[in-house]
Amino acid sequence: MRTLRLRYDGSELVVIDEVTYTPRSADNLRRYDHEYDLTDRWRVVSKHGVRLEGTEGSASAMLLAGGGGSTVHPRSALILGDALVVAVGHQLACIGLPRLELRWSRRADSATVFGVWRWNQKIIVHGEFEVSSWRSDGERDWSVSGADIFSEGFALENETAWAKDFEGREYRWQLATGDEVLGPTGLPRLPRLPRNLGGG
Repeated sequence: MRTLRLRYDGSELVVIDEVTYTPRSADNLRRYDHEYDLTDRWRVVSKHGVRLEGTEGSASAMLLAGGGGSTVHPRSALILGDALVVAVGHQLACIGLPRLELRWSRRADSATVFGVWRWNQKIIVHGEFEVSSWRSDGERDWSVSGADIFSEGFALENETAWAKDFEGREYRWQLATGDEVLGPTGLPRLPRLPRNLGGG
């Protein structure tokens, strides 16, 4: 069972990869106060539980998502103010702290969200097919794609996002605008996606 532990206001947050969880079943090993279905008619592929334990009480929530399967690792979630942002399947989910109520969810990649990064109160998403920047209210600032999936590396460096695709091509974009700094060798610059595609 893969987990990620974070600290929030004296409480411990645990994100759990609940691979054996069955939605709406009373027979699960762990029960959750809330069950949020983010699939939008997709088959449930990824199931990430969130539990908060603190001196003021406890809360728990289950996030169910479709798209490509995701697991839990150090870049699966981050705390942004009074919210926890979680990558699950192809969704980016924001849940309020400490009660773990769902504030919003957005489809942030065509297949799978590999990880989330924080930059200047923005959420940078490393997706399988897209790299994107999101505001804390769920609005997307920009999104970019490449010639292949971004499976060979990703990092934030010197106000830029760097990625390497499956074929070894490297890309670099300005974090503030999504404008391309370094495109794949031998390929033309690729257009950015409009802001209104892929949300919700």
